[in-house]
Formats: sequence, structure tokens, C-alpha cells
Amino acid sequence: MKATPEDILASAETLVAERGFDRTSVSDIAIRTGVASGTVLYHYRSKEGILAELAQRHLVSLHMSCRSQCDREGTGLERLGMFIEAVFQHLRRSPAGWRIFFREIATNRLNGQAKLHEQLEAAGRLPLILLENLVIFGQGDGSIGPRDPYEVANAVWAVLMGCVWSVLFQDCSHSVMADNASTCVHRLLAGYETNPLETTHWERSWTCSGT
Repeated sequence: MKATPEDILASAETLVAERGFDRTSVSDIAIRTGVASGTVLYHYRSKEGILAELAQRHLVSLHMSCRSQCDREGTGLERLGMFIEAVFQHLRRSPAGWRIFFREIATNRLNGQAKLHEQLEAAGRLPLILLENLVIFGQGDGSIGPRDPYEVANAVWAVLMGCVWSVLFQDCSHSVMADNASTCVHRLLAGYETNPLETTHWERSWTCSGT
């Protein structure tokens, strides 16, 4: 069967997640896919182009998963819980994509590629925009207290990324870290609404027990 561009991306994702970007060559990707190196470059122009495509698909897929989950009925605070659930479901489905995101994209690997970097920045804003809209919705229904929605969205995202990182690189349990993320976010938001001093303690109680 003739290999497709999707097959090339699947091979690249596996190799980059396992070895890292620097230790994965176009030739490696071609051999794993069963095509010539020229075929890989015909479809994606460069190794950086492959990485950008993998990262963009990862971010768009994450956004779509979260948006679909959050379309259910509920308060803004409840929908934030749905967002958290969607992130960890996505992590279970796409651990390789998340590893690449943290190791290669979060370290600004493509900063020197202006067009690719711009595309990734746009895709990376999608989950944060969704989070910000959920906060605004929650403020409208009273489930989330008054605070800068952008600030809250970034704080929630930071909590989630810390928990996801712990699953991937510290062998923490998915379920334990999902529960920790939910607890931290609820404390953070409850602190905004009822007791601002509580927000200074949101990061405590993280644990990897239960792995």
C-alpha cells in the first residue's frame, strides 16, 4: 500500500516522541514510513515543517476535544471541570503529541522559523481563548467571581500544564493528577470568589501517589 502524508506524520510523531527532534532525521522518518527521503520533503519541505505540522495538529485537536466537551450544559465553573476532563482524556489518547509539545514546542524550537512560529502561536491561543470564554461565562452566571478572565485562564492553564507534565515525565497517575488539577482550579477560583487569601495556596497538595 502506498504511504500517505498521514503515514509520514505518524512515523515522525513516534520517532520524535521517542528520540527527540535533534536525534530524528528525515532519513529516519522515511525509512520508518517506507518511502524515499525526497518524498518526505516533497510533502513537508523540511524537518521543521514536519514538527510544526505535528504541533499544530496537536493543539487544534486539543482545542476541538475541549470545545466538544464544554458544549454540554452547565455553569461556567462546571464547564471548566469539563475542560480539565477533556485535557486528560486527550493526554490518554495522544501522549506522543504531548511529549513533543513539551520537549520541542514549549521550548520555542521554531522561533527562527517566522511563518511556522506564527502559525503555532495562533493554534496555541485556541485553548486559552476557550478557557477565557468559560471564565467570562462563569462570571456571568455567578459561578466564578470577578477577576481578569485572561489572568484566570492563564492560571488555570498553568495548573493543567504542570499536572500533564507530571504524568508524562514523573510517572504520575493520570487519575491522581486529574483530581489534583480539578482541586487546585476549584481552590483557585473559590479563592477569587470568597477568600482571596486562599489563592496563594493553590499549588499545595500535588502528589504522585497512586501511580
